[in-house]
Amino acid sequence: MPIPVSRTQTLIGYVTLGTNDMQKAAKFYDALAKEMGTGRMMETEKFIAHGTPGGGASIGIGITKPHDGNKLNAFVMEHGGQ
Repeated sequence: MPIPVSRTQTLIGYVTLGTNDMQKAAKFYDALAKEMGTGRMMETEKFIAHGTPGGGASIGIGITKPHDGNKLNAFVMEHGGQ
């Protein structure tokens, strides 16, 4: 169940992450996006954006229970995390 957001709260609209290995990062974030029900929405040779054009689904990680963190950690490790 989503956590209600009051009008006094501030949310982060997006986060930009850098990499020194675009192919490796793309493979990891493509897998993460797929797991979260979305995919690439825009890309050039210098960046890839995941989400849905115009809003909607995008990558957001919310940990609501202790086992969720373990599942996310396992996913990251399976996909090359360190």
